[in-house]
Amino acid sequence: MKHLRFLALAACVTLVMPACETLEGVKQDFTALNLSSSAQQGRSEKLLSLGACPHIEIVEELGTLHDFGNQTGAQESDLISTVQIRESSNSCFYENKSVTIDLELAFDGALGPRGRLKDSDKPSLSYPFFVAITDGGGTILAKEIFSVSLVYGAEQNSQTATEKLRQIIPVPSKQKGASYKILTGFQLSQDQLAYNRAMIEARKRQEKEAAKAAAAAAAVSPAASDQAVQVLIKDPDNPDSEPIDITGADF
Repeated sequence: MKHLRFLALAACVTLVMPACETLEGVKQDFTALNLSSSAQQGRSEKLLSLGACPHIEIVEELGTLHDFGNQTGAQESDLISTVQIRESSNSCFYENKSVTIDLELAFDGALGPRGRLKDSDKPSLSYPFFVAITDGGGTILAKEIFSVSLVYGAEQNSQTATEKLRQIIPVPSKQKGASYKILTGFQLSQDQLAYNRAMIEARKRQEKEAAKAAAAAAAVSPAASDQAVQVLIKDPDNPDSEPIDITGADF
């Protein structure tokens, strides 16, 4: 378990450290909130439903990182790697006027065309990501930047890593805990953010066009299919005769 120490709420300071390090200080020093053995034993009784836990959110624009290196353009042929964040699991419990959230994040990476110089290369790539706490009004109370590393084998083009984090948030009551949010995403450059926004907009346009096409198809009048079909037959004993219309005939 990688424990998050907290940043002071009075001044939202951003630090960079490996994910194995921790964050300290939301409003005050909560090192005294380390769970006792008796608290750990009673933890199963204190677990809450997902609805009562602080909401975990992967920020849409920051949920994917496309690494094009120092290239100014964003051509697919220049892509070194792509990595996405997804939430693997989370749980929470309340104790001593605080809520403790155990969060597991998964990072799914894939190499691009420039991910290797040689086929025998075993790339090791590091990606910065953040974890932030917001209150019910959306104000960021604390934020810290971590890094996750993905190591690819010689013939491996995809890789997944997980990070287990623990966050403790001081709350006046259990009823207030669900108003907090824990946000996560990648720490992107301006170019990477612009690329993500363009991709999201393109996807939304495609979804909108597909929805319009589906609605138009559903709105087509079925009148044509309800019209009677004309049935013509020929007299087999007189091939040169005109076809006979038997549409609607009662046999």
